[in-house]
Amino acid sequence: EYYIAAALDRLDRAGAKGYDALRREHEQDIRPLMDAVVLTLPTDPAKEALPTDERLSAVRQGGDDPGLVETMFTYGRYLLVSSSRPGSSFRPSAFSMREMDSSSPSATCSTALSESALTGVLRE
Repeated sequence: EYYIAAALDRLDRAGAKGYDALRREHEQDIRPLMDAVVLTLPTDPAKEALPTDERLSAVRQGGDDPGLVETMFTYGRYLLVSSSRPGSSFRPSAFSMREMDSSSPSATCSTALSESALTGVLRE
């Protein structure tokens, strides 16, 4: 019951601020953290124009799409950073990599993701 009351209180406070103010606060909070790491890989405009599900399917079938890897890397960082902010009721998040192939052991990932690991995630 405490969690429901706390969630409703947060929703009320967020609603009182409004979308524009909440978005501005979020961007100001997260931008320095997101800008700390930038991954830039080659992109293909033809692939960029495709829906994500088609791009994922192509990679799972052996295709190469570095731009999609870049997007997934950035999105994963965004989810990790935004779910671990001070004042959050959530515990800090952590990435955990599963075994990607027979030559790659399972490991906890802190600051480095290899290209083979990212490619393995795409092919799962």
